[in-house]
Amino acid sequence: KRKQRGGLADGALEVHVRADYAALANCQAFAKHPRLMKPEKVKFMLLAADMRRAVAFYRDAVGLAEVFISDFWSELRHGDAILALHGGHDGARNPTGLSFQYEDVLGKVEQLEKAGAKVLQAPNQREGEPILLAILRDPEGNEFFATQYVG
Repeated sequence: KRKQRGGLADGALEVHVRADYAALANCQAFAKHPRLMKPEKVKFMLLAADMRRAVAFYRDAVGLAEVFISDFWSELRHGDAILALHGGHDGARNPTGLSFQYEDVLGKVEQLEKAGAKVLQAPNQREGEPILLAILRDPEGNEFFATQYVG
């Protein structure tokens, strides 16, 4: 008669441990060859002092769709691009590399400003660049770019 331990017979426990060891060995194989593992998703994270305000800004003013919303972590998307918002920020200036491209950046910058963004640099074209570029700061302190391709 087999001895029961934690609801499993000794033989079942041994099989379970061996299966876990095999899974660990597979994970270790991936660790040795990280090129085999590809990201499931890519997210760009910004900080938020007021999550409701941040979600409203990026949903209503920027034009992103809600994916997941909570007081501490939220995600919005456009296509496969995901913008994550992390709560607990103090609202201090936070330069980022985030950029949104629009068909009419002049009109969009007006909308963003009305929604609470501060325009740090009005849209302009720098020599050698095929875009109009504006620099803004969202109500949470995150700085981002709004652009328009002009060829």
